[in-house]
Amino acid sequence: QLLAGEAATADESLGRALWMAIEQGHDEVAAEAAARRIYVRSEQLGRPSEAKLELPWAQALVEHTHDDALLGLFLNNAAVVENRNGEPRQARALARRALEVKQRSLPEQHPEIALTLANLGRIERDLGDYTLAIDTLREAIRVTDVALGARHPQRALIGTMLGRTLLEHGAYD
Repeated sequence: QLLAGEAATADESLGRALWMAIEQGHDEVAAEAAARRIYVRSEQLGRPSEAKLELPWAQALVEHTHDDALLGLFLNNAAVVENRNGEPRQARALARRALEVKQRSLPEQHPEIALTLANLGRIERDLGDYTLAIDTLREAIRVTDVALGARHPQRALIGTMLGRTLLEHGAYD
């Protein structure tokens, strides 16, 4: 549903999945639904303050699982939430932690690593650290090219972020 652009339906479905998983004792499913729902609410529905209210219990669900993949997902999405709430320094710290967890638990060229690099690059740009943002976004493109191929839509999105960052920085290459 989210991939089809139906954010409201995705939010509802994730909410139902979350509560059903809690009722049935499926901690990993509940944690993943909570981690994904904060992203949908913040980024897709444009309700970052609402998503921020959900961060503590989403974090508790994720930490209860002791699953690094879920922790990396949560930290990445929490970084997005914090950035959208005007807290880029907190967002950068969360994105860096997400990257550390993902690099420790996933293959080196995994698409999730590229996604976190892209989010970190966007946050660095928002903080005005253009040189670091450009380097981070270039690394995100490199990982995406290896993991998904140069023609993947994620590659185009990251390339657009890099282009915008270069323009804002006044660097043209």
